[in-house]
Amino acid sequence: VLAVIAALYADVPDSGDKRGQDELLLKKYLWHAFFTDRYENAAATRAYADFNGLKRIITGETKSDGSRYTTNDVPIFADHEFAEVEEIMTAEWPKGVTIRGRGVLAVACRLGALDFATGERLDALTINQRHYHHIYPDALLKEAEINSFLALNCAIIADTTNISIGRKDPLQYLKDRYKWTTEVIVRERLQSHLIPIHELANGGYEGLSDTEKSEKLKADFDAFLRARAELILKAAKHLAAGRQLSAGDLYGE
Repeated sequence: VLAVIAALYADVPDSGDKRGQDELLLKKYLWHAFFTDRYENAAATRAYADFNGLKRIITGETKSDGSRYTTNDVPIFADHEFAEVEEIMTAEWPKGVTIRGRGVLAVACRLGALDFATGERLDALTINQRHYHHIYPDALLKEAEINSFLALNCAIIADTTNISIGRKDPLQYLKDRYKWTTEVIVRERLQSHLIPIHELANGGYEGLSDTEKSEKLKADFDAFLRARAELILKAAKHLAAGRQLSAGDLYGE
């Protein structure tokens, strides 16, 4: 995908309205590459076909009837729909080589991905100090035999913050954080990762039998995954349309 975009920049003007139009097209291509099934197999062949279609649009090439090429002539747009919520919910852990998983994480970081404890914003200078963190702790989910290594259960935070969280359930984690900062700040930090706070704060597993705890945890985790998938998908469609992301727009504030 990045090779296609880099190659196409040879035909993108250095400035002006045309550059802006071309960059919007390339952004649309990038996010469709993450959130469609276009490159799940035969990726090189399909990327070349998309490159040719995109190049025709950027260079203003015309068809035999004199009409211009449009996005309807590019296979990734014409033949592939954006992923559904259920597909996002199964995206694999982004540390692996998985297009959909990395796409989910890329969207989740677009609002700055503030560190949970320090509030430090994710950028090119701080990313090397970040760690792949399980939002619902791995140890907690393992007790109920639930797969924790899903892209929607991942947030990029500082190593020291990750260690301090340990295996606390999400509700206890939120309560601990509220002791030293305001609820508004906690909300801003979690929303910067596109984390649905209401679904994260279910918790309350103390006093339950193993069976009850397992059933509640599975239901809570599924609700969390679905809510976050809806946020991620909404954000991805905004990005594909060339829009800027706003927590207020995404959370309906």
